[in-house]
Amino acid sequence: MADGGGSFAPFWRELNDRVREHARQRGTTHEAEMQQWVLQRVMVRLFDAQPDTWMIKGGQTALARWPDARSTADVDLVRTSAGSVAQNVADYNSAMERDYGDHLRFVPHDTEAYEPYGWARIGHTVFCGDIELMNIDTDTLLPEGRPLRRPPEIADFPRHIHASGHPRENPKLRMISLADTLGHKVSGIFSRFWQGGPSVRPQDLVDLLFIADRVPWEGPETHALRGWLTSRWRRLFRLRSGFWIRCWGRRRRRPIGIRGAGGGWRVRGSGLARVRRSGWGRI
Repeated sequence: MADGGGSFAPFWRELNDRVREHARQRGTTHEAEMQQWVLQRVMVRLFDAQPDTWMIKGGQTALARWPDARSTADVDLVRTSAGSVAQNVADYNSAMERDYGDHLRFVPHDTEAYEPYGWARIGHTVFCGDIELMNIDTDTLLPEGRPLRRPPEIADFPRHIHASGHPRENPKLRMISLADTLGHKVSGIFSRFWQGGPSVRPQDLVDLLFIADRVPWEGPETHALRGWLTSRWRRLFRLRSGFWIRCWGRRRRRPIGIRGAGGGWRVRGSGLARVRRSGWGRI
């Protein structure tokens, strides 16, 4: 939408004040929290316009459950019913065209789509009024691209960094369950990528420790989840790409991604964990 005459300037000032205060409280940066505000508005559009279409996973689910979780740079989506990659892209773009009184415009730029893998990365340039804020990318998957052991959870929308006052800006969120989140984080740590190279996902280690510090897990339940994920991931990647990600293989007694990861884990991990009160700043 356009800047709305005299309405945009006070909105923009108040937005920046709220973003600065949120960054101060969380020990992050103005840039990180402005990005999170934009991503919150993305989720408003998606779950108000298409409440039964999507499930979110990844960092946004942690922020929805715990306000002190690490910052994240995107929204990860899984379609909840049968469809196509083209339909994912069309539905997402349609939701971004809606107006929620926040002066945002989402202008499509690059979209990468891989139909055989059920995956698309959808890019937009984001404007607030006439001010270009940032580029964002959203990954979408078809249901078979993300095996689940438990049904998704329904949660209240998290506290807004800056609300617009629109009557429909607090839709319920459909999120991946904590049990499946745990399994996917473990599989990320124990994975080797690109012809056996070391894991490139230190954020999974940060998230796993963060969750373990807040939620008790029973041993038998966790081992059952591990075995189920192992079989599902092996079958999925054999079918899709000619190689499969090894997560918790029987002959592996320690996290193979960590064992050969080198200094990149320390550098990237410390940056991802730099959230005040997270407790993991020295990973």
